[in-house]
Amino acid sequence: MLSRRLGVFAPSSVMALYQNCVFIAGGALKAAVVGTGVLGSSDHPSAAFLLRSWVLPPLTDAMLLLGGGIVAGTGAWLLTRAYAMTEVNTVAPFDYTALAWGTLWG
Repeated sequence: MLSRRLGVFAPSSVMALYQNCVFIAGGALKAAVVGTGVLGSSDHPSAAFLLRSWVLPPLTDAMLLLGGGIVAGTGAWLLTRAYAMTEVNTVAPFDYTALAWGTLWG
C-alpha cells in the first residue's frame, strides 16, 4: 500500500533502490559486528559456523552472489512497480507465493 501511495511522488526504480540500500546497510552493519570472527569462538557448532570470520569467496561463488543480487534487485523493482500500478489485492497473492517457493526450494 505504501508503494502505491509513494508511486505518485517517486518512480519504482527509486523506491527499489532505497529498499536495496537498506538491505546493503544492514548487511554491512552485520559484517562489521560479526564478520571479524571475534564472536566465533563458541562451543556450539552452529554458532561457531555463523559467527566465524568473513573470507573472500572464490570467483565462481562471487559471480553467483552477484547474479543472485541482480535477480533480487530486479525482483524488488518489479514488485514495487506492480504494487504502484495495480490494487494490492491483485498483486499480494503473487507475492505470498514466495512462501511456498521458499519452502519447496529450501
